Amino acid sequence: MTEKRAQRRLAAILAADVVGYSGFMGHDEAGTMAALKARRNDVNLGVMYLRGQGVAQDYAEALKWYRKAADQGHASAQANLGVFYNKGHGVSQDYAEAAKWYRLAAEQGDAPSQCNLGALYAKGQGVPQDFVQAHVWLNLGTAEGKAREDGIKARDMLLAVLTPEQIAASQRLAREWTAAHPKK
Repeated sequence: MTEKRAQRRLAAILAADVVGYSGFMGHDEAGTMAALKARRNDVNLGVMYLRGQGVAQDYAEALKWYRKAADQGHASAQANLGVFYNKGHGVSQDYAEAAKWYRLAAEQGDAPSQCNLGALYAKGQGVPQDFVQAHVWLNLGTAEGKAREDGIKARDMLLAVLTPEQIAASQRLAREWTAAHPKK
């Protein structure tokens, strides 16, 4: 095996690990690579239609491609569907549906989705209002400097309404979530 081919294969295996495909690589490398490319292409088509890059901007078409990738577990596609439903882009605004998609992406460690889910909990939009859960998700989404400034501000504003017991509970839940979802 040439060095370049070995490097490509290693890169593919590492990419596959991120989405849980590594076990399949040894059994069907070509099929696994095709599945990975299809997922990436679905997201890329969603981005193109969302932004009107090379095609006419079309929220409905972008939604179709994001949903296809999201149904396969692609976190960024799930996050984008959350935004679509949260903002009402090409669909009726539906906070419960936004929360569903944000949660799927947040559970995979997508920081913006964690912050967005926290904001929905803080406002009681699509989920019951729960400041502890809001703080949990905002804590997770703002960890390690990976969040936007608005997520940090929202997290810090919650401190004014939480009791010390609620803050302790939020921090415990965030630690438990982190322990149960090790970085890949």
